[in-house]
Amino acid sequence: MTIFKLIISEIFHRKINFLLGLCSIILVISSFIVSITSLRAFDKKTEEVIADEQKKIEHEMFVLNDEIRKSMKGLGFNLYIFPAGQELDEVYAQGFASKMMPENYTKKLAKTKIMSINHLLPSLTQKIFWEEQGGRVVVLIGVKGEVPQMHRAVQKKAMINPVERNHVVVGYQLHQSLQIKPGDEIILKGHKFLVDKCNQERGTVDDITIWINLNQAQQILNKPDLINAILALECVCNIDALKTLRKKIATVLPGTKMIELKSKALVRSETRAQAKKTAEQTINKLQQKRETMKKKRENYALIIIPLIIIVSVAWIAYLTYINANERLHEIAILLATGVKTHTIIIIFLLKAFFMGLFAAITCLVILFVLQSSLSQYLLEEYKLSQVIEISEIIWILIATPCIACFSAWIPALIASRHDPAIILRH
Repeated sequence: MTIFKLIISEIFHRKINFLLGLCSIILVISSFIVSITSLRAFDKKTEEVIADEQKKIEHEMFVLNDEIRKSMKGLGFNLYIFPAGQELDEVYAQGFASKMMPENYTKKLAKTKIMSINHLLPSLTQKIFWEEQGGRVVVLIGVKGEVPQMHRAVQKKAMINPVERNHVVVGYQLHQSLQIKPGDEIILKGHKFLVDKCNQERGTVDDITIWINLNQAQQILNKPDLINAILALECVCNIDALKTLRKKIATVLPGTKMIELKSKALVRSETRAQAKKTAEQTINKLQQKRETMKKKRENYALIIIPLIIIVSVAWIAYLTYINANERLHEIAILLATGVKTHTIIIIFLLKAFFMGLFAAITCLVILFVLQSSLSQYLLEEYKLSQVIEISEIIWILIATPCIACFSAWIPALIASRHDPAIILRH
């Protein structure tokens, strides 16, 4: 009888012993595979969750920044450029410049590629007496459409709608005290104007302003092609950026003076910074939470897997030892008839080898059959085939029989070392 026939006969003769060893190996392999693939699936799921959350937050940040941009526009312009030689003390005292500069300065500035400023608006502001209303003091502001910045592929929507010729926008105190309504006609400096809009109360000098078309304001004030301020919106709000911006504007418009309204700039800067910080904190918290959960799983695997392997190796060794003790008489007869010691050892090791190989194949088949359930409860909705490589399956098929042989080695060696004369004498 050949060795293989002996092994097959042994397996079928002692089926319970073989099945117990088989189950222990299947338990080890399944625990190992499920633990490793579960951690790997968790990592992949974490990457997906973080990526999805990142996209979601990026989209929310885009929407939020757009909403912030729109709401910040409601704060008005925060950058004012005044003519060369203008004393800023005078601007602070009366609210506008007395010096003049060419209107085409706005176009010159618009042609530059200063990305930190937007919404360039030329204006002409001056206090006048409204003779048609008993010499009442009002602030006349002449504006037209914002000058487009040619270096921008997409032009931003204007902060202030242009005032058309022969139309006027009236401040709150004026239209309230004079009972002016949209659609009315008023006379200003001998010119007839149609009231387009009556502003809400702002609690500033704006409440006594009259807004008209820039060209008509230049005509009324006898300031052809002149303005006394360029209004703009600065996007980057910090001291270093302001210094750089002053130098750039001075290069384009030599001698001009610039004022930045710090409170409005600060609101913009802090709001955007806070929104960005909140988004980053959300991502960091999610990453930390996933890392904590991963650490717990790893700690669990580091305890359970070695423990199961040790118990399984001991169990296989014990089953081999019991099997060898039950077959001492058979082993003694084989040795007495000339069978070599290493042949006896090989018989036990080959039985353990086939046990390990069959257990590995059986375990892999079971896990792949049940991968839908594993996906739902253990593998973060991934299929087993998505988180395990072919090379790893090959290593399992190689390593498992080798570990089984190692477990059976010592009991097989002990069994082969018995003296057949002593055993057969009894």
